[in-house]
Formats: sequence, C-alpha cells, structure tokens
Amino acid sequence: MFRSLRSRVALTAVISVAVTSLLVTLSIALALGPVSEHNQELKARIILDRAIALESKVSPARLADRLSEPGFSVVVTQDGNDYPSSNSTVAVKTIDKDNNYYSVSEVLPKTGATVTVATLNLSTFDIYGQILAIGVPTIIVALIVLVLALRAVTGVALRPLNDMTSLAMKITDGELGQRLEVEDPNTELGKTAVAFDKMLDALESSLHRARLAEERLRQLCADVAHELRSPVSSMVAAADNLMREVSLGKRTAAATRTLAEETAMAVVRDGRRAGRIVGDLTLAAQLDVAELAEREVVKQRVDVSRILQGVVDSFAIGSDYAVTLEDKAGETWVQADPERIQQILTNLLSNANRWTDQTIAIQTSRSGKSWLVTVTDDGPGVPAEYRESIFGRFVRLDTARDRSRGGSGLGLAISRALAEAHGGKLACLENATPSGGAVFRLTLPVAA
Repeated sequence: MFRSLRSRVALTAVISVAVTSLLVTLSIALALGPVSEHNQELKARIILDRAIALESKVSPARLADRLSEPGFSVVVTQDGNDYPSSNSTVAVKTIDKDNNYYSVSEVLPKTGATVTVATLNLSTFDIYGQILAIGVPTIIVALIVLVLALRAVTGVALRPLNDMTSLAMKITDGELGQRLEVEDPNTELGKTAVAFDKMLDALESSLHRARLAEERLRQLCADVAHELRSPVSSMVAAADNLMREVSLGKRTAAATRTLAEETAMAVVRDGRRAGRIVGDLTLAAQLDVAELAEREVVKQRVDVSRILQGVVDSFAIGSDYAVTLEDKAGETWVQADPERIQQILTNLLSNANRWTDQTIAIQTSRSGKSWLVTVTDDGPGVPAEYRESIFGRFVRLDTARDRSRGGSGLGLAISRALAEAHGGKLACLENATPSGGAVFRLTLPVAA
C-alpha cells in the first residue's frame, strides 16, 4: 500500500504533523495546569480580602453578591445561616466531600461570619481533556486537508521522475535520441535529470561505438577472406599442378625440375604477398584504436630530412623508374617515431611506383611551423571524386580489383592514420597536370 514514493511522503508528513500536534497539545495542557491552579488561588484570595474590607459596610445577605465573580461561587455563613451569591451553584457542604471543586474559607474579624469561595478544580488533566476535545477534531480536519494537498503537490513535484520513467521505457523500446526537458538544473530533481541525460549520452555513445566496432569486425573478416583468397588459391593451384605433372610422369627430369622451381617461386611470391596482407590487416586493426599515438607511436627528436633521404636511396635501387628528390627544407627536426615516418614515406613511394609511367618526384619545403613533403608521379592521376575516399581501407581505383599493380589496398589508410597520430596530415592534392599525375602531400609539425 505504501510502496510508492508519493504514498511514503504523504504518510511521513501526516504522521509527523499528527505527532507534533499531539505533543504541542500535551505541552500546552501541562503548561496551563499549574498556571490555572495558581490563578484560582490568587483570585480566591483577592475575593476574601474584599470580604474583609466590606464586612462592616454590607450585610451578610448582600455581601455574597458583592463578592461574586464569574466562575466563582461565594457563600457567607453567619449564625448558622448560609447566604450564597446569586450565581452560586456549589453546595458548600459537599465541597469537602469530593475533589471536583477548589474552595477556601475565611472568618471575618469583626462580624465573625465565614466567607467561603469555591470554583471548579481545574487540574492539568481537566485542562488537557478540554484542549484535546477541541484540538483532536481540528487536527483530524487539518490532516485530511494536508493529505489532499500533498497528493496534488507530490504529483507535481514528482513529475520529473515520471518523465524519467517514461523516457527510460521509450529508450528500452528502441526510441533513442530523446532527452528530458530540464527547466531548472540547479534543483535536486533538475540535477538528477541532467545526470540522467548525461548517462543516456554515454550509453548511446557506447552503443554507437559498439555497433561501429561490430561493423568494423565484420568488414575486417570479409576483407581478410577476400584479400587472402587470391594468394592462397594461387599457391594451391601451383602445388596441385606440380603434383599432377609429377604423378603423370610425362615430363623429363629436367622439365620436372624446372616446373618445381617455378612452382616454388610462385608459392614464395604468393606466400610473401599473403604475409604482407596479414601484416597490413593487423596494423589496420590497430589503427582503429583511439590510443594509437600512445600504443603504436614512440616519438623522439629526429631529422626527417635524413629519414627521407635514406628511404629514397633504398627505394631507388629497387625501382624501375627514375626517382628524384628536391630537398628545399633542408635539415628539419620533428618529434616523431622514425620507423613510422619511414613507413609512411615508403607507402607513398610504393603507391607512386605502382602507377607512374616514368618518373617519381619528391620535394620538401617549410611552411610556418610545418614540414611538407610532396610525392608526385606521372601516372593517370586521381579523379577529384576519389581524392578522399582512397584513404579508406581496401579502396582501389581499379574497380575490377585487378592485382596486376599489387598492393593490399591498406597502404594509404595506414599512412594517414600514422600521420594523424603524429599531429600531421596526409592529403591527395589536385593532379599535377590536366592529363594526370597524382600528388600526395605529408605535413608534420616542426619541433620547437
């Protein structure tokens, strides 16, 4: 019955008011009891003093009426005769036989008459009963009014909690994105509503990240299967062809040896290709982690011009095309991971090598507090609509996913992520000429 917060608040308030009212009533009775008794004694003493002052001036028959006061009965007794006041309702002879009345007597010094003053005996309990008789009905009426008022007030006061409950049920049913309307964030319920909204933001953000992670995992699995299918199939086909030719026995020993060598070379080539794809996939998975800068990049003060020169020298040896370097920036120190910078530059040169026709041109320069390196080839270039999308994973401009030019489709995605981990940028710029020539630019902040 009293499980709801509204019922508990109302019950607590009613009990508190009832107990407080009873305690106040009792306190008043306890305080007024001794005061009333003292006032009775004082008033009776005053009446007797007046009787002594009037005894020789007023006859006994009229003295009682002269001494009468509201709430007090006066009886004058002389020569065996009683002369009560006109408002007297107290039988003087019964005063001493019960405790319902308070009385006091005095013998007048001149006439010898006895004056008796009597009144109701107002004890503490009598006063308490009178106050209770009036207070209890009043308290009951006040409690009824209080319950009705609390029912209306708590309904308004607890409305934000009802709104939270309704919103939580809507979110449970899948209606995401809704929030509470907080009128005053400085109140207790307002602060609770603000905290509730922040909790919903965090939960929905976590849910969004979880969904993105799930999508990335599914995409990664699909990419792994797609990328590894080709080299694995090639290795299986080469090995199967060798086994079939050997089992047939139609080739000479020299021809069989030649076929075995060709098969081994194909298996090694495709195995290396599969290994490179697995390595790129592993790094691509790591690049999805927000703490890449801490986990994968170990920065130190390095001269990037020397790193670039080493990469270009090593690359030119194995390239079939002309590679030129124009270093306008000269010695430049940055805070970077030398291995990761070398990886970025190698990926850019490898990408240019796959698409160029004759020449790969590298140029460095300084712009403010940034070091810029630009890699340009003379190949077909990158269409404007693809200059941003090519930094996605497994994105190739050859829509048929032709393997003739090599690559896993991860180099540019990895390079951009590593550049951003260093606080830099990697972008594909407008083609060098109207006929083509892809242009990639790496920007890194210079060390102070």
